[in-house]
Amino acid sequence: MRGARAGMLLVLVAVTCGALAGCVPPDTMPIVPQSDLPTTESTPSTPGASVPATPPQDAKPEDDPAAATDSIAAAVAAVTAYCRPSVSKGEWIAALSPLLTDAGAVAYNTVNPATVPCTSVTGDASVRDGDNAYVFRVNVPTDAGVYEVYVTRPATSAPWRVERMAPPE
Repeated sequence: MRGARAGMLLVLVAVTCGALAGCVPPDTMPIVPQSDLPTTESTPSTPGASVPATPPQDAKPEDDPAAATDSIAAAVAAVTAYCRPSVSKGEWIAALSPLLTDAGAVAYNTVNPATVPCTSVTGDASVRDGDNAYVFRVNVPTDAGVYEVYVTRPATSAPWRVERMAPPE
């Protein structure tokens, strides 16, 4: 239990730090095993209620043929919503939050959209790496450089959500 808490704390600190100041270079951001991530999934019938949604710890994830394409689409949608420095904070976070994990939503809620350096996605996104089931890092080119986007889902039936968007170095 102590190791899981430490892992969750590391993820929260890294996400918050990266979102606020870009102080964690993408190549040094640790990839935390899915089993160590704090994952919950809201149930549609009870808004705000959360239930654990983690894959079996001892099961090897089965490759999902649509995973890469779907995770790229999620990353591009999130970066597109993020790269709008001219909109109000309320409009910006309302569009961005549904595309983020719970931890991502908390971290990005502290960002002032006026400080976001990008204004648009400028090319085709591509997978940097991933496990073909639950986690991908996707490179998304913008007019401010390439953002590295950490996309995850707690189960293969769950939608992809963005945990973190690392700014260009």
